[in-house]
Amino acid sequence: MAGFLEKVEEQIERRVDARLTAARPHPARTRTQDAQALALAIVSLVLGVGGSAIALNSESNAFEGALLIWIGVIAVNAVFAFSRRRG
Repeated sequence: MAGFLEKVEEQIERRVDARLTAARPHPARTRTQDAQALALAIVSLVLGVGGSAIALNSESNAFEGALLIWIGVIAVNAVFAFSRRRG
């Protein structure tokens, strides 16, 4: 009877361990990842505002140039955000 109970206990422990392993949350973001996101945000704003200022001071296609710059900034940030979610 004792051998049977030991086998049952081992089986229960294996199942609990498997469920705990499956239920563990994904590892938290590291400081490096947060620093990369902050750096990208700062650089994006600086380049977007600076590029817009240059484009809007030009004579031809000022609005289109500024719009193209911001579309590029948004695209880069979106790709970065989606790549972080997958990783």
